[in-house]
Amino acid sequence: MEIGVAQRLITPAGTITFNGSGDGYFITEISGMDGSSIRNPIQSRPQTHGVLVHRFLRGAKYITVTGLVIASTPASRVSLISALINALGSILPDGTSATEGQYVWDPPGVSSRYHTVHLYETPDVVGPGSSAGGSPEGIAGPKTFTFSLISDRPHAWTYNTAYQALGAEIPNAGNTHSWPIIRVPGNADFTLMNGDGFELDWIEANSLGSGSYIEIDMLRQTMRWDGTGASAVDGLNMARSDFWSVPPGGTWVLAPGGSTYLSPDAWVG
Repeated sequence: MEIGVAQRLITPAGTITFNGSGDGYFITEISGMDGSSIRNPIQSRPQTHGVLVHRFLRGAKYITVTGLVIASTPASRVSLISALINALGSILPDGTSATEGQYVWDPPGVSSRYHTVHLYETPDVVGPGSSAGGSPEGIAGPKTFTFSLISDRPHAWTYNTAYQALGAEIPNAGNTHSWPIIRVPGNADFTLMNGDGFELDWIEANSLGSGSYIEIDMLRQTMRWDGTGASAVDGLNMARSDFWSVPPGGTWVLAPGGSTYLSPDAWVG
């Protein structure tokens, strides 16, 4: 990944923008963005040479970001460091609040991409203090910051936060499977089916009113009323249901009228 491109960390405590101009945060090194960890189980062959190589899967991405906090005044420096620490603290998955962040970057010539992230390692900010007679007087040199994030998905998504009307297909211009989030009106039984023949059947009509919906996260395999309410998984026909993905190139879908979806293109590598 090119470290000089525009990047930003969107968190519940605010957005941190990197590689801008003037006072701010400037990245000098970033690792872990170009590929996820690999879950690579092997087993020694019994009574003979070699190993059995089982199916490998992609794991999490562990992202470490290092850079400089550059400020023109002591007050600006303190403000920048505090904002960074507060933003990172807000995406610590402590189980008490919504903690997911988005790490977004703008590759040259293509759409912005992002990872969903949490804080993985304690952030650190170090550097020289100000010195008498320095230039400018009383202003410390640049501070070095380091922090680590974890992305629970091995793929990056094309940055997109707008739900769209769900018609006959869901596109995916990326190079790996994308897992959509689909909102379905919850006032009747429904079936969601994709072009590979996978389907998800829900057989418990809504008792919450005609304005409510069920939000289905295919990757996390969750179903919640109105996105953040009670689980609706107990209404699934378990014998016939699978959570499904969208392959590169997209897939046709069968869905109830009025459904909407969020399914950005997905990329690995």
